[in-house]
Amino acid sequence: ADGIKLLKSSPVTLNGKRAMMISGKLIPEEPEEGSNAEDTGGEETEVLLLALGDERMTVLMYGYYPAGDKSAVGLLRNSMLSTILMPGQSVSSGEYSLSTNGTKFALADEASSTRYYTLGGAPLQGDVSVAVYTAKRSSQDVPEDQRAAFAEKAIAMYLSAYEFSITSRKEVSFGGLKGFEITADFDGKPRSIKTASGGKAKRKTTGKGYLVVLFGDGTLYAFSGIAVKNSESYLQQFRKITSTFKILGKS
Repeated sequence: ADGIKLLKSSPVTLNGKRAMMISGKLIPEEPEEGSNAEDTGGEETEVLLLALGDERMTVLMYGYYPAGDKSAVGLLRNSMLSTILMPGQSVSSGEYSLSTNGTKFALADEASSTRYYTLGGAPLQGDVSVAVYTAKRSSQDVPEDQRAAFAEKAIAMYLSAYEFSITSRKEVSFGGLKGFEITADFDGKPRSIKTASGGKAKRKTTGKGYLVVLFGDGTLYAFSGIAVKNSESYLQQFRKITSTFKILGKS
């Protein structure tokens, strides 16, 4: 569907799991009206695609080579089949990386410039029932003397559905960028609990909100987390994930 004609596909085993190796050929573009059709000629290009993953994510690897070049396709195939996905490894797109190793979180979804991490990579729910962590990159330039206030406004917006109180503010530095971390306690929605007499009563749940904003040159990165159960434990996991932040291609 993306301008590639399927030639063949075959199942392969990678990291002990099923994957699919697909080969195809680029479909030449139609010549523009009035142009010489011979101008679009040239050597044909073939494509090798490896599709792998599991129930929470799919990884696609592409390689292009001159049609009929058995040496090139052999090198590409061997390179692709040497891929190793470590448990908890992040394979999200974008200009930065995060690792969830040592936590209970895994990438669940990525939409636009925001990544969503849930417990075990479970599908996102409408309401946060336990905990969720998000990471977002945006193009925005915030003057240095306004950054602390910016972070406080961001946590207020993030927890706008709750009554909350800020419990800590501090300067942080990750991946070569400086910023601020803010944590807060909040009152969650009332939930029903059984009483000793067998009836039901409403009791508010308490949770923790977490936000880190890192400021670059015309770019900022925001990492946020919310937990309504075992919140202190998840707060430490939010911090662990954020501490792995790295800008790709930057030593």
